Amino acid sequence: MNTDPLTSGELYRAIGGDGAIERVVDALYDRLTNDPIVRHQFDPDRLESLKAGQRAWFAAALTGAPLPVDLRTVHAGLDITDAQVTAVLAHLDEVLTDIGVTSRSHGAVMGVVARIWHARNF
Repeated sequence: MNTDPLTSGELYRAIGGDGAIERVVDALYDRLTNDPIVRHQFDPDRLESLKAGQRAWFAAALTGAPLPVDLRTVHAGLDITDAQVTAVLAHLDEVLTDIGVTSRSHGAVMGVVARIWHARNF
């Protein structure tokens, strides 16, 4: 039996489900809104909406479900640089460590997110 969370569709549960996703997104946005490299991309008036969208996106991405939004559309008009993506991925990496995601699941989550960037899906 294959127990790899990505291939079995269990990554979402492996990291802790909704509770973990909420902690990850809250901690991630705390970091992003304080990072001078990317904070200008996050309008404080839209923060709760952005976080809700990010939680839905992570849940879909980690279960293998279709993404709830077209990333090209929601990022249209934003000038997102490679340096900003690198900063976001570094923050995500640290957050996953901080909340105690296992190394196997941690690597799988980072792989999902990195593949989306490298495919230039936004």
